[in-house]
Amino acid sequence: MTLPAAKIGLGVFPLSPASLFALFISAYSMRMNMVDWRALPVPRLLWFNTGVLVLSTCRAAWAHMAARRNDMDHVIVGLCAGGASAVTFLAGQLLAWQQLSVRRVFRGVQPGQFLLLPDHRGRTGCI
Repeated sequence: MTLPAAKIGLGVFPLSPASLFALFISAYSMRMNMVDWRALPVPRLLWFNTGVLVLSTCRAAWAHMAARRNDMDHVIVGLCAGGASAVTFLAGQLLAWQQLSVRRVFRGVQPGQFLLLPDHRGRTGCI
């Protein structure tokens, strides 16, 4: 019995962002051990954004369950609510970026400390 190519592709596809996220964590933890490491201040808005991202994921899962029940009204509501949460998350990331930029936090900071991980979270929806 062989699996269809689409099922294999959908099974393998999530491995790409997951491995990229694992590499970010690995590189970040190695960079923290360097002598010149300075921790970035974390705006409280990032905690709110994490909650919004979790909410967006829950709404998408709710839409998925509604789709399995063939309940198209709830699918539309779930996808719209999840999309609105995702847009709210991205707007919050931009606002957090601006807050740190105004405080001149990025002077002498490696871009990977703040740029790549939020960008990865925004593009893939991974927490």
